[in-house]
Amino acid sequence: MPYYDENGITIYHGDAREVLPTLERNSVDLLVTDPPYGVAHESNMALRKPHGPIVGDEDEKVAREVLAASCRVLRDRRHAYVFGPETLIEPPLANAVQLIWDKDVTGMGDLSLPWSRSWEPVSFAVLTRSKAAREQGKGRLSARLRKGAVIRCQRPNGQATKYHPTQKPVGILRQFIESSSLLGELVLDPFMGVGSTLVAALQEERRAIGIEVDERYCERAAERCRAATAAVAQGVLMLGGDA
Repeated sequence: MPYYDENGITIYHGDAREVLPTLERNSVDLLVTDPPYGVAHESNMALRKPHGPIVGDEDEKVAREVLAASCRVLRDRRHAYVFGPETLIEPPLANAVQLIWDKDVTGMGDLSLPWSRSWEPVSFAVLTRSKAAREQGKGRLSARLRKGAVIRCQRPNGQATKYHPTQKPVGILRQFIESSSLLGELVLDPFMGVGSTLVAALQEERRAIGIEVDERYCERAAERCRAATAAVAQGVLMLGGDA
């Protein structure tokens, strides 16, 4: 049973490896997600926040299993945006291109080091079930023509990050959704966190499914979706990291 199900947005509280097999095959039009991939994120600044470690962030095992299960529900020749290294992209995902998210501000990371990485990789790929088609590099665009691979969008900071340590800005997620899906189509985020992808989908007039194992984040995501729904109804687009 969904944790939240309103205005085309559905949230499931649970392990995505258990939830995804219950969803209809070939029912999703776009995959956008930020999986745990072995970073074991816990910066010095984060140690002073009540987040705790991210579930499944010990290695890439959970990320790979969930991405494989997501391919079952994603329609053929549709797109995936996966925050993290290109090594996470495996068949039937193909035609991977590494995008660069320019965070426009200095990141935290390990505060004992003199340099901070102010960017993050995002892998773009196309679900191509046919091995022959993958070898031929086939895949189609859904909506927008070519864009540059470096995307500048300010990283959420301050109040916006108190609910989740790796929260993504709604602005960059809206760009992915607008570029690779059409109005009314269905977006999936199996590592939902506090629901930034769902908020972006609402603002872009898409439907969305989010899955999250931590109930604290499900609660926050539901709150954000209600607020975003009300704002959209009033003609207000909240572009910040904590819409």
